[in-house]
Amino acid sequence: MDTVWVSLAGAAFGGIIAAGSAWLTNSGHTRRLRIQLEHDREKLARELRRTCGEDLYQLVDAWQRNVTQYHLVHWRVLAGKLTPDDAHELLRDELKSSPSNLGRIEMLIKVYFPMVEPAYTATLSARGAINDVIFAFERSFKATGKASREHFENLERLQPGYDAAVNQLNKAIIDEIRATR
Repeated sequence: MDTVWVSLAGAAFGGIIAAGSAWLTNSGHTRRLRIQLEHDREKLARELRRTCGEDLYQLVDAWQRNVTQYHLVHWRVLAGKLTPDDAHELLRDELKSSPSNLGRIEMLIKVYFPMVEPAYTATLSARGAINDVIFAFERSFKATGKASREHFENLERLQPGYDAAVNQLNKAIIDEIRATR
């Protein structure tokens, strides 16, 4: 009978050791799996942010090319090389082929890159100042039929500020993309 109890005690002790080993092994695997899942989650978040940053850069680049085209055509109007009507016709055809997506730009900035918003706002403001000069010129031209040197000089004065704002916006986007590494 003593051997039965010894055998039972040995089996119970062996079972306890086996169960303890399994528990320790499983807890180690669970901990490693949690660390791996957290790492994978962070990696996917960085990848999403990088991809959105690249998308934002491309969208802003296309938008800036359209704004530049718009400004260049109006420089020609202010210089007397085109009439406002010719400019509108030229721009209508040009901008149809490559529309800008300001809604997506603003969404990407607000959701993923809020640090870029001040540079974006500054760019919009600088663009708005130039557009104000262009609109004032068009009103004046319609009223008098003549181009005013004052509008050309105002545009010439405002353009460097717009260029600086654009450069700052591009730099802010690139800095945000680089921060995802």
